[in-house]
Amino acid sequence: SMSSLNLEGIKVHEIHLLNKIEDGKTVEIETKISCEVNTNEIEHKCICKSKVEINSKENESLFRIYVEMDGFFSYQIGTTETQLQADTFSDLFPYIRALITNLTTNAGMPPLIINRIKMNEINTTEGDI
Repeated sequence: SMSSLNLEGIKVHEIHLLNKIEDGKTVEIETKISCEVNTNEIEHKCICKSKVEINSKENESLFRIYVEMDGFFSYQIGTTETQLQADTFSDLFPYIRALITNLTTNAGMPPLIINRIKMNEINTTEGDI
C-alpha cells in the first residue's frame, strides 16, 4: 500500500564526537533521543527535528556523540498528528543510525550501531514551524 508519508530530504544541523576512552578500555553508554514534529497543514509538509545524545554513563567527558538532524516530509490529507509523530521518526531513524555508525567507524572506533528505540521511550514535544 502507498505510504501516507514521503521523506523528501534530510539535513544535519550539528554533529559532535568526543572520544577520550583509553585504548583497550570499554565504557557503558546511554542513548537519549528526542523528536519534535512541526507541521504545515496548508502545504501538508512537516519537519521531524531529532536530537541524539550518546554519553558514557559514568563520565560524560570520556565519550559523547551529539547529532541534530531534521527530516523533511510531505504527507497525505487525513494523516493524524499521532501518526506523523511516530512515522516521521521511524523513517528518519535509519539515517541517524547510519550517520552514527559511519562517524564512529571513520573515527577509528568500533562501529556503533544504535538500537531502534520505541516511540514511548522517546521524549516527544510538539511545536510550530
